[in-house]
Amino acid sequence: MKRLFIGMLMLFLALPKVIFGEDEVVNWFEAEDFRGNAAANQDSTASNGACAEGKTWYFFVGKIPFPQDGKKYNVWVRAQSDVPANWYLWKEEGKKAFGWFRTEGSGKWGWINLGKYSSLDTGKEFWPIYLQQPTNQNIPTAQGKLDTVVITDITKASRLEELFTEHVEKKSGAQAVFMDKGRLEFLTSARRIATIPFVKTPPVLDGNLDDKCWQEAEKLSDFLLVNSAGTAAEQTIGYICCDGTNLYIAAELLESQMPFLRKIRTIRNDSVWTDDCLEIFIDPGFTQKDYYQLVINPLGTQQDTLSSKLDRASSVGKETLDWEARTSLQKDRWITEVTIPWRLLDANPPQAGEIWGFNLCREERPNKELSYWNNCGSHFHQPDRFGLISFGRKPVRLEAVSFSNNNSAVSLSIKSDSVQREEVEVKASVKYEEANVFDEVKTLALESGKDTVLSFPLSFQKPGAYNLSIFVGKKEQALYRVAFPFKTYSDGLVSVAWPPEMRNDNLHLAVNTVQHCFFLLANHSREKAPVKDPELVVSVPAGIEILDPLGSTHSLYYHVKNWKSEKEKRKEGLYFRYTFSLKQEIPPVRIESRRVFSSVLLFFQVKDKPCSKSRRFFNSVLSFFQAKNKSCNAGQVLPIYYYLKAGADREEAKKFNLVLLPQVKGKQPRSILIHNWLWTLNPGPHTWAPYIETMQKVGFNALDAGGVGDNPEYIGVMRSNKMKNIGNFWYFWWNDQHLKEHPEDTAITYDGKKNTSRPLSVCPTIMLQANGRLLKESIVRYTDLVAKKLSDGYCWDLEGPNSWQICFCPRCLAEFKKFASLSGQEELTPEVIKQKYARPWILFACHQSSDYARVVREELKRINPEAEFGVYSGNPSQATMEEYRANWEEIVKYIDTAYLSYYSHIPAALDDTFTVGMQKSISLLRRSAGRNPLKVVATLTPGYERGDMIQPTAELNKVQVLRSIATGTEGVSFWWWGPFDGKYYQKLAEASTLIADFEEFFLKGKEEDKFISLENPYGKNVSSAVRSLGNLHLVLLFNHSPNEKRELAFSIPGGTAGDVGYFYPELTRFEPVGKIKVTIPPLDVITIVVGPEKEVAGLVSSLK
Repeated sequence: MKRLFIGMLMLFLALPKVIFGEDEVVNWFEAEDFRGNAAANQDSTASNGACAEGKTWYFFVGKIPFPQDGKKYNVWVRAQSDVPANWYLWKEEGKKAFGWFRTEGSGKWGWINLGKYSSLDTGKEFWPIYLQQPTNQNIPTAQGKLDTVVITDITKASRLEELFTEHVEKKSGAQAVFMDKGRLEFLTSARRIATIPFVKTPPVLDGNLDDKCWQEAEKLSDFLLVNSAGTAAEQTIGYICCDGTNLYIAAELLESQMPFLRKIRTIRNDSVWTDDCLEIFIDPGFTQKDYYQLVINPLGTQQDTLSSKLDRASSVGKETLDWEARTSLQKDRWITEVTIPWRLLDANPPQAGEIWGFNLCREERPNKELSYWNNCGSHFHQPDRFGLISFGRKPVRLEAVSFSNNNSAVSLSIKSDSVQREEVEVKASVKYEEANVFDEVKTLALESGKDTVLSFPLSFQKPGAYNLSIFVGKKEQALYRVAFPFKTYSDGLVSVAWPPEMRNDNLHLAVNTVQHCFFLLANHSREKAPVKDPELVVSVPAGIEILDPLGSTHSLYYHVKNWKSEKEKRKEGLYFRYTFSLKQEIPPVRIESRRVFSSVLLFFQVKDKPCSKSRRFFNSVLSFFQAKNKSCNAGQVLPIYYYLKAGADREEAKKFNLVLLPQVKGKQPRSILIHNWLWTLNPGPHTWAPYIETMQKVGFNALDAGGVGDNPEYIGVMRSNKMKNIGNFWYFWWNDQHLKEHPEDTAITYDGKKNTSRPLSVCPTIMLQANGRLLKESIVRYTDLVAKKLSDGYCWDLEGPNSWQICFCPRCLAEFKKFASLSGQEELTPEVIKQKYARPWILFACHQSSDYARVVREELKRINPEAEFGVYSGNPSQATMEEYRANWEEIVKYIDTAYLSYYSHIPAALDDTFTVGMQKSISLLRRSAGRNPLKVVATLTPGYERGDMIQPTAELNKVQVLRSIATGTEGVSFWWWGPFDGKYYQKLAEASTLIADFEEFFLKGKEEDKFISLENPYGKNVSSAVRSLGNLHLVLLFNHSPNEKRELAFSIPGGTAGDVGYFYPELTRFEPVGKIKVTIPPLDVITIVVGPEKEVAGLVSSLK
């Protein structure tokens, strides 16, 4: 699960007792809980399959929470070392080592009792544990492992070993629980609905479920495994109810391995989701798009995406408003109770019958189970697949609604709580716009307490957005009502325009730019046969043109073989109808599954030149649109009509609105990078130049133009628009020609076989020998472009191969022995390496990547000393090293630019991730780079592909760019271009202009945050940055809230007499004395320049 959370509010809760036996208290911590500099490595003999491993003087364990009940507990560790060695505890106060213990050096695990302590001794956390040195002073260093810390009242090591053995056996035997096949299929395909009662008495939050309200609450059960065909082995039972003030949620999280719960996080918003946890997802108003996330671990530590709400509510209300959670740990489960105020969710108390989106999800660590109440696909963050909650209890309840794959039927699961047999009417009604298109009533006899599944066949005359209403009652007396929207598509030919599809059928077009649009194509024919000679028809108003798509290069889109344009009279006036004849057939496929390469790509533009192309991502036609005369002005909303046809088959016409915006007027910074990955762009002779001109107007000064290859004319267009070509270096250990001649050099996988993944990988040692001779030969297609001055450098997208994937040939094993200083006589196999030398092997695999980067950069610099070489990968972590083969702390010594990943659609991430978190990463990389000059770039995104949750707004992208630069990056890079439209171009142009105007401040200015004194009642939801250059000071005030303005007052204690101030970009003057009040719009920034009048006047004059 990918997540991004915010906030670092300090909160420490007492560590609850974990009762395992009749009278045993066990708090069990494993390697992933440790916070030292000893690496967490895989080890099949260790608890949970991992251990902390390091050498003499390594810091193994820190920040283990200690029970705060004042009682004394035994502290046990499970450890080993390669030679007899001493270990010790460390008291930071007084810098004192104490509590020495010893491992015997047998290479076998053993239990060691460190003593008996209470919280009066330790405080909130147990002391750090270090490996000291070998007991034999003639041996220079020891290698140690430690996999478990147990705080318990158990006194015998044999009992701990019994628990450990049970843990391993239960974990290896854990499997999904299967239910009746029909019931399971219904649950996995349905939108489940919970009916939430209003209660009179709220719960007392104490981690116990003995309150009356929980007896009355709706019960949620049958939790499903993520992407599995069964229910979770470790089940969860949820409870939910409410009153006029709060929403109440509780859960019993059943657990067969209670001592092994992961429960290390004690600070609020500190990656609590990495522990065992319950995750609550709430979508007020059932938007199927916006939602809140709340997380609770077994300690009661909280995490949420509510920071802006917390700050706002606390500042405008008389009380401190927050959500509350309490937990308790039992013998075979842990329990949590939660209270969430309606006001915190920006919601009024729901009315009876109101519907919200909702889901309960669980991360269970001992058995590595991910489960949820309502099936929402491969990850939790899918609001369009959440379950539903309906407020107000009824005697008859609708529990689930399920549509067939083609929406040809809807099935309802209905249950009666009545004590007697009930006969009720069930009515299904479907509306299209405001008209009823389907009504059917069925009479149903309901047995008490039993589920009944009732199906209604559906048929629709036209595709589109519909609303389904379900009525359950007696005559006109409603016992139950529920309504929700759904979307259906026609049989036969189907097309969709994207990104308008996800933006309420609007596509924004700035009047001096080109705008692309993907037209996705599908074939819903009942004959299941391919459609030949398809044609896409797009009608645009006079004044808008579609650029000529002929001659485009990308082989994965639908190709236009010819096209024509004809005048057409419509009710709105004169239109031009474009017909694009497509080369490829359309196979039988549903539109819901179509991706970018299933499209025709077309380009629209508001300018005096045409622009054309059409489709969605990879299964689409991509179009560029252009307004060619003054009849099209900013502020207009112009309908665009389109449909797909083939012979006599024709789709009913659809439309979206082309919303015209004012001109884009960005600026290109001279040095700070504004880069865009044109991955999948379909360039053509009639579309490339207008598109590049658009990028220039936005402020981009570098592009990944890999799609144009070695076309000097296309690169020349970039050069004339002052853009660098920083391409995607998508290359690993590949050389097919070499392996044809030398198949013995094929990389060997973990199982001892030749690598068969395409393209085939060469042994890294072979590639790197002789200073990378074969590697240099392999990448000649990249270096040739640099030699021809068609490329200015590359960014290596380093995402593999996994450290354990390749290569385990004798050559690599011999190199590994040298790298790890192992005996040349020791026999190594992949299994031995994983058990004994996992950490060194991962470092070795990453070192191969680092050496690879060194060779590539040296070759590029040999050809052109100005050429740049950078790396994009996961952010610094053990997982990035193991999975992506990237050790940032080493590889930064051999690259010019580090592209760190900051993909986020959550404004709350600005509170920490783009401030303190980004500062830490920048500091780590620059410190590791040493004397190698390194640029750090924040990699952002305007969104992922169709149907993905990561879709940040244009306003958020602007603030992310400016916050990244203000925090200290030397540029931003966007992956990818597809979701951009005119609205994004407008906001990015505002950001690029500010960066270009004050570039010297960002590059050479001194951080001087104390220059201003900010009265900030909004907490982390407002941030500031000050850059001083000589006597001039640039002040940026950021509002992180997506929907609320921020009214602030500040003073300038760091100023001097005679200073003046100007607001930017208005360039209005003010006197920087006393309190200065400003109002920051939602997701925006206020910019101020302060300094001596003459210097400020000169700067302001240069900006006009």
